[in-house]
Amino acid sequence: MKSERILLPNGCSCSKPSVFPKNWKTCDKSALKLYWRIQYYFYDPNFPKPTTPIVVKGMNEYKSLADRRAVTQMLIDDELDALVNKGYNPYLKKYTTIEEEKSTSELNSDLPIIDAFRIALGKLEGTKEHLDQVRFALNRFEKGAAELNLCNVKIYDLKRSQFRMILEHLKLTDNYFNKFKSYFSSLFKILIGWECCEVNLTRDIEKKSTVKNIREVLSFMDVEKILDALRHQHPDFYRYGKIFLYSGGRSRELFNIQAKNVRIDLQEYDVLIKKGKQYVWETKVIIKNAIPFWKEIMSMAKSPDDFLFSEGLVPGPNSISSRQITIRWRKHVKGKLVFYNNEVRLKSELDLFGLKGYQAITADFYSMKHSFLDLLDEVSTETAQQMAAHRSDKITKVYAVGNQKRKNERLKKLSV
Repeated sequence: MKSERILLPNGCSCSKPSVFPKNWKTCDKSALKLYWRIQYYFYDPNFPKPTTPIVVKGMNEYKSLADRRAVTQMLIDDELDALVNKGYNPYLKKYTTIEEEKSTSELNSDLPIIDAFRIALGKLEGTKEHLDQVRFALNRFEKGAAELNLCNVKIYDLKRSQFRMILEHLKLTDNYFNKFKSYFSSLFKILIGWECCEVNLTRDIEKKSTVKNIREVLSFMDVEKILDALRHQHPDFYRYGKIFLYSGGRSRELFNIQAKNVRIDLQEYDVLIKKGKQYVWETKVIIKNAIPFWKEIMSMAKSPDDFLFSEGLVPGPNSISSRQITIRWRKHVKGKLVFYNNEVRLKSELDLFGLKGYQAITADFYSMKHSFLDLLDEVSTETAQQMAAHRSDKITKVYAVGNQKRKNERLKKLSV
């Protein structure tokens, strides 16, 4: 049966968005291990008939079913609103029936609240991922304000009770309510700087109480086993995994390193790290375990300006998104490898021989940073802090997940 299309501006149309997993509204917690996505087919008379769907993501960072379901529904609503009401064309990546608000307009206290927030967003600094999240929150906020007939309130006249009323009207989960509060706090800071208002209205709105889940972390030995399993089939991913593991850093930072930033003979490299609201260059150490992998990747660079981890995780002229690592880990590790008898094996091989009792690998790639810093923390918290370039040992202890366990074990041996 031919699926019904949704008619859009400019002769375009699209299929009804669907969600993977299909039972996303009724599934149990096991579905959180899956990579959720929304997809639909977009038809534009100026382009050939599509063979691949448009994919919408953004819900997988939420680790509770309530949060992920809520965000998934928000994403569906926003995508349809952009397609139907604003003429968004995902092929052209622009709106064809209306102009997006521009950040070049001057802020002033007489602007309606949504206009003021959107112009402030245009002046906000941050990563693309963060700005997209703030934009997503603002789109939801605009809908709530419209339903409460508050869109025409001037930014200078907006009261805390009105702002709170809009947030409550959205029926956000507690975790997402706190995120919205944080996003709008950053917008209010810009508005105050431009004398559009005098008070950050988020300041005295209390955060919702949430339950912080314990992060799943692999032992350092298990990390080594997983990486060794990647060595022959995916050598470039294996090499990057080793460099990441021994760096104590973030993929976002490593992906911006160029060949000219590395000094193998001195066992160090320069990396741009965000600290607070500023980006600063810092020199980090290449520990002995990692030297062979750095030498290998450096030998492949053809120019000092090559990014070491470009397309395919090999040197090239273009920087790529660090999300590539998440995708590779999900495909090559979570999707194929399991623990069996304390070893890492291919799930397909075990299934072929009818072997059961294996354990899925559910920890994410970034957990390797926790594993390494926890190993260093056993020696010295100060060492782990220096390796990760943390400003405070409190931050390091968040990553060194075994720190509290070691304290508890020492207390068990205490006799008074």
